[in-house]
Amino acid sequence: DSAGDLRLWDFRRHCESLRLSVTSQSGSSGLTTATCFLTDFAEYVIFGGVGPSGCPAITLWDIPEQRELRTWALGGEAGSEVQFIVRPLAGTEAELTSFMSVGSTGAA
Repeated sequence: DSAGDLRLWDFRRHCESLRLSVTSQSGSSGLTTATCFLTDFAEYVIFGGVGPSGCPAITLWDIPEQRELRTWALGGEAGSEVQFIVRPLAGTEAELTSFMSVGSTGAA
């Protein structure tokens, strides 16, 4: 949401089951702005957006532990952001060599 939180809603219990504060303007988080995410809703969430340096970045979060595990700066121009994250198709060579693909604005 606009506050930088990911909120998961449990429809069975009619309540919020998880809230992760994934962005920080102070640089204490791996992202200052989150624009997209990919998750399995049980173990991990990968967020894409803009890192503290102003360049595209992604972060990996552990859902059970509710903490950020790692951030990767993707290089590229300042002002660019990650626009999408996709999982490679099952059974392809890409699935064996990479976990995901990301795209950012301003990148070729």
